Amino acid sequence: MGETHIPNFNTLADLFDRLIVCVNKLAYFEQSKRHEQDKSDAFKDYERIVYWDNASRNECEIRNLLKREIDAVFTQAIESGEYKALPDFRTFSPSGKTIADILAEQCAEIGQRTQDKLNNVSQ
Repeated sequence: MGETHIPNFNTLADLFDRLIVCVNKLAYFEQSKRHEQDKSDAFKDYERIVYWDNASRNECEIRNLLKREIDAVFTQAIESGEYKALPDFRTFSPSGKTIADILAEQCAEIGQRTQDKLNNVSQ
């Protein structure tokens, strides 16, 4: 029987979310390091280059650990034939409307206000 995963801790969604953040941080650290390395020798801050390099290496290690954990969760789910996660009950109730419904209502309101203004101008 497979392990039960805990919301906001070790579900696949949490692991993927953390992986996305990790990859973004890694890209930022690498870009910052490259930016510093591209400066002329008179303006290079070698301590900053070392700082960004260490941050990048650390984030790369975290990324690798997350990828291994994702692989382990998938392997477990495939071998057991199930994936279990506890439900994540919220303290608020959803509105019952989709984002598309809310946007459509707002567009209709904007359109109506614009039409009202145009009617007032033409009178």
